[in-house]
Amino acid sequence: MEAVLGQNRQPSRYGFHQPEYVQDWSEPVARPMKRALLGETGVIWARDYRDIWVLAAHAPVIISDQLFGMVIKVDASTIWQPMLRATLLVILLAALGIYLGARRFLSLINPLIEELEEKNSANEAMIRTSPSGIVILNADGRVLVFNPAAEALLGYRADEMMGQPITRLMDPDVAARHEMALTRFIQTPERHAAGVQAKVSARHKNGISIPVHIDIGVIPLPNALHLVGIISDLRAQKAIEFELRQHRDELEHRVAQATTEIRAIIETAVSGIITISPQGIIQLFNPAAERLFGWQAGEVIGKNVSVLMQADIADQHDHYLASYLRTGQAKIIGVGREITAQRKDGSLFPAHLAVGHAVVNEEKQFFVGFVTDISVQKAHEQQLKQAKEAAEAGCRAKAAFIANVSHEVRTPMNTVIGYTELLMEDATLAARTVKYAEHILVASKALLAIINNILDVAKLESGKLELENIGFNLQNFLVNLMQTLESSATNKGLRLEYALDPGLPVRVMGDPDQLRHIILNLMSNALKFTHDGSVSLAVTLADHPEQIRFTISDTGIGMAREQVAALFAPFVQADDSTTRRYSGSGLGTAISKQLVELMGGTIEVESELGKGSLFHFTVRLPGAPENMECLFDDCAAPGHLTRPARQSQEMLSVERLYQPALQPLINDLLTALDTHDLVSAEALLHELTAVQPDLDLTTIINELNAFEFEKARVQIVSNALLSSRLIGSDVEP
Repeated sequence: MEAVLGQNRQPSRYGFHQPEYVQDWSEPVARPMKRALLGETGVIWARDYRDIWVLAAHAPVIISDQLFGMVIKVDASTIWQPMLRATLLVILLAALGIYLGARRFLSLINPLIEELEEKNSANEAMIRTSPSGIVILNADGRVLVFNPAAEALLGYRADEMMGQPITRLMDPDVAARHEMALTRFIQTPERHAAGVQAKVSARHKNGISIPVHIDIGVIPLPNALHLVGIISDLRAQKAIEFELRQHRDELEHRVAQATTEIRAIIETAVSGIITISPQGIIQLFNPAAERLFGWQAGEVIGKNVSVLMQADIADQHDHYLASYLRTGQAKIIGVGREITAQRKDGSLFPAHLAVGHAVVNEEKQFFVGFVTDISVQKAHEQQLKQAKEAAEAGCRAKAAFIANVSHEVRTPMNTVIGYTELLMEDATLAARTVKYAEHILVASKALLAIINNILDVAKLESGKLELENIGFNLQNFLVNLMQTLESSATNKGLRLEYALDPGLPVRVMGDPDQLRHIILNLMSNALKFTHDGSVSLAVTLADHPEQIRFTISDTGIGMAREQVAALFAPFVQADDSTTRRYSGSGLGTAISKQLVELMGGTIEVESELGKGSLFHFTVRLPGAPENMECLFDDCAAPGHLTRPARQSQEMLSVERLYQPALQPLINDLLTALDTHDLVSAEALLHELTAVQPDLDLTTIINELNAFEFEKARVQIVSNALLSSRLIGSDVEP
């Protein structure tokens, strides 16, 4: 670097320069010096005497009022090299700073960017998946966002609505108001925070109006204002509201109707209805109560209910109510009782009072009393009591009458039967007289059977029939009983079967006579109404202890359902044609039912018309003590009894001894006897007499009763056999 100081007259040189440069005023010095002496300051670039680029700076300098020019020359190389180094250093440092700063900036800003991106994605997803329509508008009311729910609700696609005014979705009258309201809303910043909510009608793309709820909020941006609208479809809500209104109207109608009905019930009720408070104050008094007590409702409402009772009953009534409210234990609440009520005029009448307790809520409860005048009922009860006493007296008289009649009627009937039988033994009687005696005997026995049944029914109905409780051998008893029915079954060609459960007790306690009566009634009916097949008795243990079950089945004519329903009524048979064909009083099943019930059991019947009947009955027969002597112990041991038609081969052999001419008559006679057709039997017997004069008609007629047909039948066969011998038959016995 060189410094040259010069003056116009004699330049001089100062500074750090070599002496050899003093004399050399090259261009890079002369030119800037001239400018300095001219008072200019500046810098020039030029080549010096070494042909090296230099930088010469010049400036005027005043020293002691003298003007000097000062030039400072510096080689360019001495300037550029450090400047370049400095510049590079600065650039490197700047780059390093920028890099480090960028790294730091990015480390700080990236999470924020990611968070913003996540929030933006979440917002977009929320807008996209929202079940409510979401529309975002700019300040001019034009659509910026139109989510899928809005598309589904209003029918427009998002691309159709982008940039369109929101009024496109409104009815014209609503659109006009909307523009003004939107302007006012935007120009009122204090309303932005609260937003706007409204129920309006939106227009669907197809032109229909849709009720919607819109909630408008503000999205403030630095340089703009956006509005977001959330749109909810109100059609379902409107439908629900409509339905709720209908239900409410219906409920109000029903409540009003129920209130009217309850008022009508209370006002038209025959019984007096009175409501009182827990303190006993009358709150309601219906017209029937007015008629019962003689008080008007206005006179007693607000008074204590004791005005309607005698003093002692009122005190008792108040005590009951107080006790119930205190303990909750009901004595008169919820039940009816008889009281003596008091009218306004002080007269008393018997009444039935039922009290109920009603709780409306915690603060309101009351008691309801239903009062009925039972004066007429009491009078009827007195009449019924007198009638009952008279009926009981009549029953006692009837029982006494039955006791007398049972002797007075049976005695003469037995006398008639006895003397008729004796009369018929007289061989000197004319044939006509014998015939009359036969009719008397048959009719007398039939009448005696009917009288016995009627007397049994009367005893059962009056409760005068007492059962015996004696020990008897059940199995021997049943065998004995079945043997008495064998001949009747054989005569009709039926199989008579019975079976006993091995688990049955051998000896039991009960009334064998009445048990026989039941079984004979049912078995005789089964035999009577069965023409082909079998009649059977099965005896087993019942489900209950000490109960034995008897089952009687047949393959007879059966009964219709309506006939079964009336079967156990006294004097009833299946129908009139049955009575005409089979005769009988219709008392057997009725007596059997009463006897079964008297013996602690039940009786049932199953039957189908044309397919037979099945009777079940149970009776209580407890086991007899081991050391007790029992009836029927000496009878033959029981066994299973099954008899084919015509009883046995022996009987068939006897029947084969009939002469051919007698067989049709005998078969018809047996059928008539089995069916109790006595008129036909009589005619057939006379016809037989004409063919076989040696037949013993007197003996046969004497044996015509329901349980001795076998004797009659054997007698007929025996006489036929004797007759065939007398006329020289070659048939061996």
